[in-house]
Amino acid sequence: MNWIIDRIRHRLAQRDDAGVAMVITVSVMMLMTLIPLIVFNQSVQQLPLARHNQDHESALHAAEAGVDDYLNHLSNNGNYWTYTTTAASPDANAAFGGWVPVPGGNTNESFRYAVDTATTASTGIVYLTASGKAGNVVRTVKVGMRKLGFLDYLYLTDYEVADPAISGDSTSQCLYHAWEKNTSTGGWGPSAGSCTLIFWTTQAVLNGPTHSNDGLYVCGNPNFNGNVDTYYNSSTSLNTSATRFGGSGTWLNPNGCTNVPNFNRSGDPASGSLLAMPPANTAIQNQADPVSGPGCLYTGPTTIALKNVSGVGKMDVTSPGTKKTKTGCGPGTDLALPSNGVVYVQGVPSSSTNVNYSSCSGTNCQGDVKVSNAATNGGLAGQLTIAAANDVIITGNITYHQYPTGNDVLGLIANNDVSIYHPVSNGSNASGSTTNLRIDAAILSLNHSFYVQNWDVGSPMGNLTVNGVIAQKYRGPVGTFGGGGNTIQSGYNKDYNYDTRLKYLTPPYFMNPLQSAWVRNSFAELKPAF
Repeated sequence: MNWIIDRIRHRLAQRDDAGVAMVITVSVMMLMTLIPLIVFNQSVQQLPLARHNQDHESALHAAEAGVDDYLNHLSNNGNYWTYTTTAASPDANAAFGGWVPVPGGNTNESFRYAVDTATTASTGIVYLTASGKAGNVVRTVKVGMRKLGFLDYLYLTDYEVADPAISGDSTSQCLYHAWEKNTSTGGWGPSAGSCTLIFWTTQAVLNGPTHSNDGLYVCGNPNFNGNVDTYYNSSTSLNTSATRFGGSGTWLNPNGCTNVPNFNRSGDPASGSLLAMPPANTAIQNQADPVSGPGCLYTGPTTIALKNVSGVGKMDVTSPGTKKTKTGCGPGTDLALPSNGVVYVQGVPSSSTNVNYSSCSGTNCQGDVKVSNAATNGGLAGQLTIAAANDVIITGNITYHQYPTGNDVLGLIANNDVSIYHPVSNGSNASGSTTNLRIDAAILSLNHSFYVQNWDVGSPMGNLTVNGVIAQKYRGPVGTFGGGGNTIQSGYNKDYNYDTRLKYLTPPYFMNPLQSAWVRNSFAELKPAF
């Protein structure tokens, strides 16, 4: 009897298994049918999103194409920045007022742009707002651009020789770049036996980019902790007879120094542009004119002490030759910085009908300005350019109220020399000399040099620290060295550091080279326009 019951149970179990198998089979077949339908449906739904993502990227590329298009116009016409949507360009550029297809690209992509030149006169920066469109997607970028210039380099020189006005060297033999044929000697560059070549020595440390319209004369192991380029390595009339490092634009000491500099970038010095100095800073003087300019104009030898009162920029000005200037310019103490940030010191006018005329002679007639921190609350708070018709003389530390943060910035521009006050007495440093001097500024000497007075007299003065820019016509001496360039004997040792803020923060109305390319200096994406 029991075996009959077991048989029945076994048959029932087989039927249950068959039913489960049937259910599983039907379920699998349904899934195999539904999954492709779901995948297909999802793919179709994703098509608009994929299209949008593609257009999103393409729109940015189109905006970039607009920026490149405008830069190309600037390269072909240096005054192109004066044309806007309201001041029509001579080529009737349609991108100022409407969408223009991206050249050689997809007809789905186009760009347009608008120009903001409201601050260009004072900062040198043109702001371009460019929009790119792809399909129904628009993206907008804002790019600041300015000419490649003196503010792009920690150290920039035209000639790598001492200023003949300081050295007394013959101009007929010395005013040649290393890549130029010397018509006086028949050789290349300045006459090594008759001209004062200034060498880069082991003591030199440059923490920033360096440029020379000349070649570099090296004796020792100077440290270039930034990119270096020279026009020597770009000129089509190179002095091929000179010994150069790896084919670059460095010219060795012809008297036998064989040490090599330490470069930050492989292959330096690289090929560089010829960045010519403007002949005068007249454009800055116009900004301080008592009639038409909002700046402060002073006459004859002037002294300016920079200070801050609770973080507000002030200046103490002494200028005996100034009879008339704008209201608020003094001279006097605790004067507010001029509204446009420009101070200009002119020479005493030669015409007796000029309101600032006075009877004077010699240096008492010159447009010289002495600059330093004030004795108390010293340091610049704000943005200022001090320019002189003759010389700028630095008589003590010049520092920013905030550095390296903040927006304090100073330009020092002389038609002739920017010098450091260093009196000597009986062969020794005299009272008024500053040891371990610090200067926070962008320095520009248009026709001569940045140098230390009596650099070859007295005991060593420690470090000369410059945080900013030094641009000059000729190399200016700051000290003397011995031991193959390893020891300082008089004057200062160089400690020069590039103020990276100068890439986007410009001293008011600071000058540019006569000819230079436009480059980008800022970039930001904005909420889509148009």
